[in-house]
Amino acid sequence: MKTKRIPVEHAAHSAAHFATHGAKHSAARSATPVFSFESPEHQTYEKGPGWYVVIGLLVALLATYAIYDRAWSFGLALGVSFFMYYWLLFKQKPKMLDVKITKTGIKIGTSEYEYNQVLCFWVISRKYDNKINIRLKRHFMPDVTIFLGHTSPEPIRHFLKEKIQEVEKSEGVADTLVKIFRI
Repeated sequence: MKTKRIPVEHAAHSAAHFATHGAKHSAARSATPVFSFESPEHQTYEKGPGWYVVIGLLVALLATYAIYDRAWSFGLALGVSFFMYYWLLFKQKPKMLDVKITKTGIKIGTSEYEYNQVLCFWVISRKYDNKINIRLKRHFMPDVTIFLGHTSPEPIRHFLKEKIQEVEKSEGVADTLVKIFRI
């Protein structure tokens, strides 16, 4: 995944577009991107045959328990959940979302977040797994993750530090379990 830094000369075009078309666009959409790249909607992991055997045995064990305990609703929920999870995450590749980081906000796909809506950000940097997380000021909105893959997060980090607060965080328990179990 390549990160592209856009030259400042294009700001005049953006200002002219804004003047011509009025204020119907949000600030993050109409501002000239400083960074522009693509990020997958979610992360995927390679799974070997052993993984499928273990998950199949686990589902069979839970289904056997549901039958033994006559918990038909649990068995039905288990079957539907497994089918939905398998279909949504394994059969379909994640969509690639356009990410634009501007002087006024962050646009990820069709979602836009102005910097005054963002509480803080943090970077998780590993050998082949770099990502930037942003926490919004909304109470019921989860953290938003921008996957960078092999791309270095440092230029983006330095830019975002000028706009919003950076906090030190490590990966959460749920993220660690997702990575271990490759789900």
